Amino acid sequence: MKRYHLGGALAAFLCILPVAAGATDIGSGDYTRPINGPAELTGDITLNISGGSDAPLAALHAQAPSGAVTGSVRRLTIRADGTAAMVASRESIRLSGPVDISTTGTGANGIWAYGPGASITLGGPVAVGTAGDFSHAVFVYDTGDSDVGLDIRGPLMATTQGTRAYGIYMFGGGEARLGETHILTRGAGSDGIYALGGTLTLNGPTTIRVTDPGAYALHIQGQAPYTGTVITTRLQPGTPNPQRLDIEGPIRVYGSGNRLELDLAAGSHLNSSLLEADNAGVVNLNFYGHDAQWTTGLGSVIRNGELNLDFTGGGVWNLPVTDATRAASPSSIPALRIQSGGQFTVRGTDSLRLLPVTSLAANQSGTYLLIQSENALPADLENMHLLSGSLLYRADGLTVATVDGLPTLEALLTRLPTAQALPDVEPGINDLLPDTPDVSDDGGGNPFLALALAQHLNGLSLDEITSALEGAPALARVMPASSLSHNLETRIRQTSPVGGLRGRGPERKFTVPSATSSYDIWMSPLYLHEQESLPRSGKAPARYKADLGGILLGAGRNFGSWSLGGGLSVGGGTGSTSDGALPPTTGRIDYAGGLLYGLWQHETWSLGLEFNFLRTWNKLRQQNPVIPLRARVTVDGLTLETVAARRFAWGDWLVTPNVGLEYSHFIQRSYMVRGALNNGRDMDLFYNEPVRQGLWRTPVGLTLGRRWTPGDRWLVEPELYVRYIPVLGKTRADQRVRRADAPAIRATLAGASLDRHTLETGVGLDARHGPLRLTLSYNWQHSVHRNAHFVSGTLGRTF
Repeated sequence: MKRYHLGGALAAFLCILPVAAGATDIGSGDYTRPINGPAELTGDITLNISGGSDAPLAALHAQAPSGAVTGSVRRLTIRADGTAAMVASRESIRLSGPVDISTTGTGANGIWAYGPGASITLGGPVAVGTAGDFSHAVFVYDTGDSDVGLDIRGPLMATTQGTRAYGIYMFGGGEARLGETHILTRGAGSDGIYALGGTLTLNGPTTIRVTDPGAYALHIQGQAPYTGTVITTRLQPGTPNPQRLDIEGPIRVYGSGNRLELDLAAGSHLNSSLLEADNAGVVNLNFYGHDAQWTTGLGSVIRNGELNLDFTGGGVWNLPVTDATRAASPSSIPALRIQSGGQFTVRGTDSLRLLPVTSLAANQSGTYLLIQSENALPADLENMHLLSGSLLYRADGLTVATVDGLPTLEALLTRLPTAQALPDVEPGINDLLPDTPDVSDDGGGNPFLALALAQHLNGLSLDEITSALEGAPALARVMPASSLSHNLETRIRQTSPVGGLRGRGPERKFTVPSATSSYDIWMSPLYLHEQESLPRSGKAPARYKADLGGILLGAGRNFGSWSLGGGLSVGGGTGSTSDGALPPTTGRIDYAGGLLYGLWQHETWSLGLEFNFLRTWNKLRQQNPVIPLRARVTVDGLTLETVAARRFAWGDWLVTPNVGLEYSHFIQRSYMVRGALNNGRDMDLFYNEPVRQGLWRTPVGLTLGRRWTPGDRWLVEPELYVRYIPVLGKTRADQRVRRADAPAIRATLAGASLDRHTLETGVGLDARHGPLRLTLSYNWQHSVHRNAHFVSGTLGRTF
């Protein structure tokens, strides 16, 4: 059992100097004498207190019965040498505004709430740094079971340096509540949070790091009379309150009635190098997100305690696999052991991921011990989704066997050939994440580079990862950005005057040709909804969808039978892809472009020529269970198009056949895939080389329309049209990818393919009233893997 140390200040606590009876207003300024309650603080206050033989208990002190310290400060800075910074003894401190505290010296605590009725409430943000043995950043000492002795609502940054200098220290009865919290301790035996009584609630995102291997990130050890010690995320018992927790270091819960109850929100990672539950201590871990993770260290043990895991809301359980856990070893040990007095339950069957570091040779298999119990193992364990956790291995299932007379959960692991080229390690990739797309199939798949580097969970450097992977990172294809740009660019051209010829023939620009010159201006709003099925070898296709909206503004001049003009287009939207197993990749798409056109019309003949440029900016993001990924992809599209059409009268109907020839060249610019590692570092992971794609299209169409004049100078023409669009050229754009840290490691990945045949049908309405013109149209494009709906309108005027 660790000893606790209250510091030499406890003796001084019993000899408190008298203070003034009336409240004192303390305004902005630098102070070298302690501030005692009752006091009201305002402004920008700096306290510099030096210790010595006559050092006060604290730089800022509220004590009973003298009175509380309250106020709203612009900033409160406390520098204390040889004494505590802020102490409430059986009295309250209530402050709003930023607080910055630093102390030096043995037992010089940062924030200290002492005795029944004591409370400290800080609105934050709060930064506390201590340097000295037994100097705790935050200390809550026996404040009473019915009172919130500490309530820090804003972000708390607590750092300590010294022997047994805890980030948060709870002793005796009382309750503490923290909002967003970040704790770093440096020193022998300096736990992140050490609780010997009371209840501590983590009501916000929490990060804990301890640098001493012998220190605990979370340590509960309340004994009589301080049983019932609790560290929890829950504000009310039985009511989940998921928080994003990033905690690295051992965890220990010891003692009857003591409990650790954590609700892990998406993005959480509990990396406990050792977990112990003993003497009736209870650990409850509840997962609320597909990427909420717990990594268990070798030697974790449930003695006379209890471990309960709830994966019904998602989650990933990472277990180490090493030569020490191999079943063939005479001294093999499981990652987690439950002794006869221990209890172990599992609810839900989400992912169990292995973290293998073994001496297996290529094509060699081995059986490894994961969990062993002196009691029966939970039934859900065998049904969990097993992931190999590395591209160099394949995991072949979970089984329960009897080892040394005890039920033991085992996994069979096979080392893959390390000399294989990247596209050939598909089995290992598929084991890593649920239904991760192949890198060697015929296109489609996950829209992002679905990086699968489980080694990041061990905190390895990028150099170590490079060595461990031996040149075989897991990759999948990018979102079909060039495909989307192609489809969007095609639709924008449909709203231009030349685009009108493809389905509508002569006299469908804004003015009827005349001998005199005139000017046209117009605006065309548009909306595109697209759904695409991206095929994958041997698997159900991934699903892609996008919703885009924008506007085209244009102007032109007419010279008899000739028209010349141009336009600008802007817009944006969202896209996403998911295969139902992985979290979807989401993307924000923005675009801008321009076009130039020329038209010639004579009697029933029309000929158009158009040049179009479009640039799309794709911001892609994927929050996958291994590492969050993001990238920014820019795609440029250039198209030259010519259209010829002729209109025929067929009774009261107008029939317009048309034919076109188009060439498009798309350039997907080079880009970097970045990822946020578990240690907080943001790194370049993969460099994607530029991709060029050239396409020819020869659309053939037919339009059927009929004019009528409803009166009052209106001319209205509804229409129905159909087009067949064959595509020639490079319909699949493969992607060359290099490791950012090792450019020699590279692979060519199959991209999403455009269908070579597309059918388009649509309806439209054209209405003119003098110089004004209004058009509305809807069309539907269908191919083997794609459906798209497009709605547009045009409002124009001739001058």
